[in-house]
Amino acid sequence: MSIALAIESLPGVAPAVKEAITTLDLVRGHRVHRRHKGEFISATWAASAAALVDLSGCSSAAALSLIDAAADLGITREPQRALAALHLIASSEGASPERGLPRPQIPADRLIALNEILVSDGPSVIIAALLIAEVESMPLFSNCNTEVALVAARALFIERGVDPDGIASLERGVALLGVPSYRLALQSYEEGTSASLVAWLSYISKAIEVGAQSAFEVAEAITQ
Repeated sequence: MSIALAIESLPGVAPAVKEAITTLDLVRGHRVHRRHKGEFISATWAASAAALVDLSGCSSAAALSLIDAAADLGITREPQRALAALHLIASSEGASPERGLPRPQIPADRLIALNEILVSDGPSVIIAALLIAEVESMPLFSNCNTEVALVAARALFIERGVDPDGIASLERGVALLGVPSYRLALQSYEEGTSASLVAWLSYISKAIEVGAQSAFEVAEAITQ
């Protein structure tokens, strides 16, 4: 059994994941997505990029490039290459030789474990949650880990067909819930207990739900 399937069996995880997926499905079925698809996608991507700027302090140009890159990243085919590509974009305004390279202090087995998570079977919400937490908690790179983690999760949802057009903004969900709650949830994950893992999964599920709901506001703005 994959780690994602094992986590799904923990008390409270399956209902939270189901609620997040239900909200994503509602956004995909929205009439504006059907009738004004191009405009709707562009508007939600712009909202996601703005949320990345608020969350991480990266430039608007870098945020937009990251969101664009998620559409064809290959995170489920070549996870390490994809993460490195995101870091190159996120850190594009710097001249560090560490751009695109994991920190040398990270044990090889932890990188292997992250790779195995990304190519494993199981609910996409759980795999995305583990992806974000692992990139952030290592931390995988010397900087820009928040941007890389959240956009990698976006790419995962696109490639696995959960949100193929990238219209439901996890980035905006995290921003709306607030940076302090994101950091607190990550601290809980790092405790390493079953209860802390469930708390992290519940947080990410809620962020997905809130981000997806925010897409309805974008849809309404288009029709006005």
